[in-house]
Amino acid sequence: MTVIPFLPSSIGPFEFQATLDGVPYTGVVTWGLVGRRYYISIYNLNGERVFTLPLIGSTDGVAIESASWSNGVITMTTTTPHGYLMGMTVDLVISGMIPEAYNGEFQVLITARDEFQFSAPANPGEATQLGASNYDVDISGGYFSTSKMIFRESSQRFEIVP
Repeated sequence: MTVIPFLPSSIGPFEFQATLDGVPYTGVVTWGLVGRRYYISIYNLNGERVFTLPLIGSTDGVAIESASWSNGVITMTTTTPHGYLMGMTVDLVISGMIPEAYNGEFQVLITARDEFQFSAPANPGEATQLGASNYDVDISGGYFSTSKMIFRESSQRFEIVP
């Protein structure tokens, strides 16, 4: 993962280099007076714009309190309410768990204000380390096939994978 701190300036736009799908690009973040928010533009090295979008941030994850597997379904309980409505399906990223089989991107079913479930055909084993669940907004989604660009609100940084 490549991490790029966002350092806005009152003098001009914030610029950075990023490698997306193995190709170098230039990112430019500007302040929009009309929208009163930041916008991100990605340009190829020929200066051609790939996209311009509002800079949408992803929040930090919600800590997981417990995880269990039964009959092909993993149930996870969070330490605080996760903020999703019961019955919704949400794409979450689970990270920081041991065994590693609990980690990944999953489409989960919200079953309670602090619980969700997703299918897992094989039993991953007992969770010996708990992690967090994140709803990450991929800014570059639909434009690149293997890379993801996340803007983390709390740390004011871009996270680019791979």
